[in-house]
Amino acid sequence: MLTLLGVFFFAFSALAMNGRTTYQAKIVKPDGYPLEAASVTFKFTVLDTVGSCVLYSETYSAVDMRSTGGLISFALGNGVRDFPASGTTAVFSNVFDNSINSMPCQAPGIYNPLPSDTRRIVMQFNDGLGWQTLPAMTINAVPYAMYANKSNDSKTLNGKADTAFVEYSTLAGLSCAADQAIKYNGVSFSCITVGSSDTIVTSSTVIAALGYTPVQGTSFTSLDSTVTSVSSAVYSVSSTVAGLTNSVTSLSNSVAASFAGITSSQWTTSGTNIFYDSGNVGIGTADPSKLLHVKGVSYSMSVFEDDTEPYMVFRKTNTVSSSRNIGLSYDGNKLHFNRMSDTYSWTSTLMSLTASGNLGIGTAFPVTRLSVAGGLSISMESAACSGSYAGTLRYNAGTVEYCNGTAWLPFGVAGSGITSLNSSTSGTQTFATGITGTD
Repeated sequence: MLTLLGVFFFAFSALAMNGRTTYQAKIVKPDGYPLEAASVTFKFTVLDTVGSCVLYSETYSAVDMRSTGGLISFALGNGVRDFPASGTTAVFSNVFDNSINSMPCQAPGIYNPLPSDTRRIVMQFNDGLGWQTLPAMTINAVPYAMYANKSNDSKTLNGKADTAFVEYSTLAGLSCAADQAIKYNGVSFSCITVGSSDTIVTSSTVIAALGYTPVQGTSFTSLDSTVTSVSSAVYSVSSTVAGLTNSVTSLSNSVAASFAGITSSQWTTSGTNIFYDSGNVGIGTADPSKLLHVKGVSYSMSVFEDDTEPYMVFRKTNTVSSSRNIGLSYDGNKLHFNRMSDTYSWTSTLMSLTASGNLGIGTAFPVTRLSVAGGLSISMESAACSGSYAGTLRYNAGTVEYCNGTAWLPFGVAGSGITSLNSSTSGTQTFATGITGTD
């Protein structure tokens, strides 16, 4: 069991300026001989006032105590820091700064020092026979001397450097009158009248500063009137700009309201061929009769609304003949929809409608109400046969059927077969070879 013979703290100004404090002691073994082991590890821990919060700890390893007579001396703050890993209190001197509002503890918690709080320090050492811990010792005023010099505070006043203040000796012999103030030109101090400057203000200095000679007061009155008039002109220009803004707004609103209120003069310009008149837009015509009227050389298109339904009409310009047919065709690139003559060859006709009401699919000239060039595919009709469906065809599980107004029947059965054979009206007749008589 080792014992500590004595512990001495010394805090010189030079040490305080370096943010360190010296810990000195003599360690004596139980047999009365000093501790002189070849390798001793020391650990110093700084705690709060009551010793419940570890604020700082550092270690000195492999200290050679041979021939020391048990004496130790450490400049605390130079060891290998164990806690904290980083932060303000990672600097040894900051642990004693009570102006820091909160300090982290090694165990969970925060230490909030009071202005008069002290600190406690614990020294531990291990000479290879196990750790020995000394009782916590209170650190009083000596280490706090570090803060007299921290950041050169001993040369500052309220954080301001000494060069920010004027020494009394520099003002010795300077006596200023009651209406004077002290002026410093960068080298020396002098007295000047309050509100004055080094240069006397004259008419010449005013002219030099302005760059022109001021006119008489009456002329200033005339100039004020001129400025007023100019201001009015500027206001007039501003009004014009405001009016232009309103016009643009009106144009936006008119476009949003289906071009309502826009005159044709706002649309018709040379070469545009776009016109607006009474709510209708014309392309190629100055007199559109529908909502959208497109007029070409030979054909025209109109888009209009009848009651609540929109319509689109294509027609031949100038000549409208009842003998003209309407054809829908495809040339490989475009879909065509226009009138066609009876002699016109439509090699790719998709659909046509004659003036007499005949509809052709795949043929340009249908001669019946429905003419289909190619096969006709029908599918199943699930509705029950009734008078409304009379004459309707359907395909039902491999059989083509028709509705006679009452029931679905196989297509091609016109009646009940043989109606009478040798006075027999049965739908099924049986023939047999007789062996007697004349049967």
